[in-house]
Amino acid sequence: MLTHPMLDQLAKLALSGMAQAFAELEASGDGATLTHADWLGLLVDREMTHRRDKRLAARLRYARLRHHAVVEDVDYRAPRGLDRSLFHKLAGGEWIDAHDNLILCGPTGVGKSWLACALGHKACRDNRSVLYQRVPKLFADLALARGDGRYARIMRSLNGAQLLILDDWGLDPLDAGARRDLYEILEERYGRRSTILTSQIPIDKWHEVIGDPTYADAILDRLVHNAHRIDLAGDSLRRTRPRPAARNWLTSLDDKGKPGPYTVNRCLDDYIADYKRRGGKALDRLEITAEAFIRPKLGSHEVVAVTAAMIRQWHAELAEAPARLRTRSTAERQNVREIDAKDRDAIRRRRASANR
Repeated sequence: MLTHPMLDQLAKLALSGMAQAFAELEASGDGATLTHADWLGLLVDREMTHRRDKRLAARLRYARLRHHAVVEDVDYRAPRGLDRSLFHKLAGGEWIDAHDNLILCGPTGVGKSWLACALGHKACRDNRSVLYQRVPKLFADLALARGDGRYARIMRSLNGAQLLILDDWGLDPLDAGARRDLYEILEERYGRRSTILTSQIPIDKWHEVIGDPTYADAILDRLVHNAHRIDLAGDSLRRTRPRPAARNWLTSLDDKGKPGPYTVNRCLDDYIADYKRRGGKALDRLEITAEAFIRPKLGSHEVVAVTAAMIRQWHAELAEAPARLRTRSTAERQNVREIDAKDRDAIRRRRASANR
């Protein structure tokens, strides 16, 4: 069968991943070296990857997470009392299957919302429905929705998500309408869905925030008794930390002279920031070059297991990237510009693969 009719038929069957893989095999000529089973397996694998990526993108669009946070980038060295083993267990998602809740308490700036979004992102990757809402805005929207007919639809969306994230709870005392709305949400979700709630207010002060003792007892009974708790402390992480006068971008790896784990995102951010401070240019191309070196190096390593020794080994290769960019011939620079788009697509695919 001719190539174009096959692509048309795959498109009609909504097999976009297979169609893309088929076109690439035909263009490269590698298909002739594969057996029928390997050839079909490659197409099926590409279709599965394509559908998984589309499903994840749809989950994230629906979730509307406030922060682009992933559990692999959690900083356990920050002095805020975050238990690594507990957070790893929560990232597994068994508590969501058990319809338990999670309460994150702590002062402002310690990363409550970021951690909640990281768990939400992981739930999306695990093919669970997630919805993020800031409590002050949610109650204002529900109050308006009573008058324009959207109230039932909003409540259905809140109650239908497998994981609901209620951020910034307790900033203001609740009025009668907000108390009733919160009770209805938690009543519908109790034993059926899971909820993450973040607050600056300690749990023993929540009765005062809710106001009415009867509603307070009913709400806390459905929220607290089956909830995991993470109590954070410490100074705000938003404060600008003084940077040491580092000779190279690896200095920030060491705490008190000892190497520690280093995430890929921080690795790239520090390297590019240091390169920019030294007057370097072509940052877009440098990001592509850096990711092209680092991402393939991960292999079987978990992102949180990237250590100082591993980064130092890769840095020797990365340090040559700006020099190579400056010494390219005109023809090579033109070729680089032509393949930039392909490189960016490849980086997006690697990022999506790393997030799964």
